[in-house]
Amino acid sequence: MRTLGWTKGMRPWPRQRHAARQRLASSSGRGFTLLEMLVVMVLIGMVTGVVFPSLSKWFDTLVVRSELSQVQSQLRRLPAWAGLAHQTVLLQAQAGAAANGPYLAQGLPADWKLQAGWQLVAGQWVMHASGLCEAGQLELVQVAKRRSYRASLLGSGCEMAFAEVAAGTP
Repeated sequence: MRTLGWTKGMRPWPRQRHAARQRLASSSGRGFTLLEMLVVMVLIGMVTGVVFPSLSKWFDTLVVRSELSQVQSQLRRLPAWAGLAHQTVLLQAQAGAAANGPYLAQGLPADWKLQAGWQLVAGQWVMHASGLCEAGQLELVQVAKRRSYRASLLGSGCEMAFAEVAAGTP
């Protein structure tokens, strides 16, 4: 009499071996179990919980740096504008002025404005038509992120320096 599986001390017939291999192959190709899916979802959630806050902070810093770069570019063009227009340019903070441009500007191009979301809150810069500048400082605030930056006009050569101001620093 024939047996349909392996028995002790016997080797299966070739057809039985082939059928056993097919059963093993088909059982491993069924998919994932619910427990495996839950473990993977928990691991993905943990990685997301760790990575997302730092990624969000990195993105915010990247946006502020980009905006600061645009503000710096706008301010760096002012001495050249003063020379081209043959005018003295005065940029000075004014208390209680409009939120989109709280500054007193004389001799500026009509379309000149600070980057949206930035305010000039303190200080003064004077750039003369001769290409010379008076030393001065401006304090700029990025309103949405509540970050302050100090822009310094270093003297006659109109060199500029920009630095972030720590909270509570005079």
